[in-house]
Amino acid sequence: MTTDNFQHSYSLTEIAKQLGRPRTTVQEWRNQFKEYLPTVQGTKGRTTRYEASALKLFQLIARMKEANEPVSFIEQALIENNAPITESEDKGETTPSVQPQVYEGLKQLAVALDEQRQLNKTIMKELQDLRQQQTTYHHELMELLDRQNNVEENIRTRDFRLLETMRDMQDKKQKEKQRGGLLSLVFNK
Repeated sequence: MTTDNFQHSYSLTEIAKQLGRPRTTVQEWRNQFKEYLPTVQGTKGRTTRYEASALKLFQLIARMKEANEPVSFIEQALIENNAPITESEDKGETTPSVQPQVYEGLKQLAVALDEQRQLNKTIMKELQDLRQQQTTYHHELMELLDRQNNVEENIRTRDFRLLETMRDMQDKKQKEKQRGGLLSLVFNK
């Protein structure tokens, strides 16, 4: 670690003072978003120093926390401002860990797409079944309507014949009365 790097770096306490926040709060943020915060190479534990760019990231975290943004939004903003960083255990070097995250994200997306595809197949099958049922019900309804129309037509025809028969009978009665009245007049004299 060069003295130049050290002069342009900050301890967690210095960052807390810059932000006007308690050290414990800043430490909690550090623990939560550690992979996004660049440190000076060669510093570890309580002597960990953060690069100047980390101060800007802590300021971003503070603003987003004040706005009650969810952790996922804060992580997304940190990703956009700086690639996540992981420490290589054997070398102590920092390497961007974007590829594993992208791979995991794509894997989760593929699983979600497969689930959605299966759900779509199930829905399409149910839709086909419903269409088939609808067609069957439509044919049954048309048959019932035809039957009802035939029954109504038969009832109308029967009623018409019944009325004609009743009129004919009344006409016959009337004629018989008139004849009977004429005959009785003729025979009574």
